[in-house]
Amino acid sequence: MSKRKILSAILYPALSLLPPKKGVTVLTLHNIYPQDYLWFEHLIEKLAQIYEFLDPSNLKGELRAPTKFPKILLTFDDGFHSNKILAERILAKYGVKAIFFITEGFIGIKKDKIGEFVKNSFYPKSKNLRLNNILNAPMSWTDVRWLAKNGHVIGAHTKTHPSLSKLISHDSLIEEIVISADAIEGKIGAKINCFAFPFGTLDSVNKDAIDLAKKRFEFVFSNIRGSVSESPGSHFIFRQNIVPNDPIWLVRMVIEGKLDWKYAKLRKLAKSRYQI
Repeated sequence: MSKRKILSAILYPALSLLPPKKGVTVLTLHNIYPQDYLWFEHLIEKLAQIYEFLDPSNLKGELRAPTKFPKILLTFDDGFHSNKILAERILAKYGVKAIFFITEGFIGIKKDKIGEFVKNSFYPKSKNLRLNNILNAPMSWTDVRWLAKNGHVIGAHTKTHPSLSKLISHDSLIEEIVISADAIEGKIGAKINCFAFPFGTLDSVNKDAIDLAKKRFEFVFSNIRGSVSESPGSHFIFRQNIVPNDPIWLVRMVIEGKLDWKYAKLRKLAKSRYQI
């Protein structure tokens, strides 16, 4: 069990008494293996009974609108084929729409290149990582177009998923942030106005990357924990990462902001460091 789950379980009796935060919480998921599909369906079914899922096609009107109870915006990062399967089998069943932030260079990559790309781009710090190419397969462009045609929103997630703060030249930033998004637009025939920073931590972005994303996109998402209402603006939106087999009670605490106190200093630092 992770440290987060252990701490949350210990503090649950006290934290459960706190009133839920109002506004929108953005949930982030990545690849989900077939053995976790039932967990995902159970999660969506239960959350849909308790909360309202936002329609991502109307973010401008709803993302910061006042609410009496927490709402959820569902997002997926990277562009794994499992995401499309879950959208078709489960999200459609419960009428839930999501934003799919895709890494342009990953979509449709040849099978023999999957392991190398996933290891180097998505899990660069993991040692001795063994990957199954089938379980880590990307979506095809046909899959991405299917998502767009069925009411989901496609967002950009760079071309190769680098830590943007480590890119040396401004031209490299432009290629990863702007040119890759323009390429996605051309391939799916839909406007791309949302972007998510790879990794999304404080150290993986810098002011140049943030400023460039501001010019290109209407909404930019980080991976720093917090609610939308606490975000410094529409170009550095806080999100809450969840992983397969997180229990429902833990996800509910995340949605209702009952664990956000742990990340208050980080959110403050994000606002001050980049003057967002």
